Amino acid sequence: MIPLLRLAAPPCNADACRERRNKTKKTRLKDIALQLCTCTWIEIMTGIGLTAYLTFGLHDIRLAILTAGLFAPLVGFHFAVSRLSLGQNSNNSRKLIRVKSEGD
Repeated sequence: MIPLLRLAAPPCNADACRERRNKTKKTRLKDIALQLCTCTWIEIMTGIGLTAYLTFGLHDIRLAILTAGLFAPLVGFHFAVSRLSLGQNSNNSRKLIRVKSEGD
């Protein structure tokens, strides 16, 4: 009987697998932390906090609705701008633009 060749990567030991898993978890946690510290997330949390305070703390539904209505376009604008900038960065990351001055 002819033994079959394995083309897959050799199995790693437990320590190497654990280190690789921890590294991916750390990078995911860093990405989440960076997203939470962006301007958009700070505005979202501020809007939620103000709306909750006005609703439950002061029991003023009108001001809470007004606050939510004022924060909604601002947050929507930031989401739209971040989506556009992500699309532009991924598509045009290798393009260079050279600007010539009048003297050239």
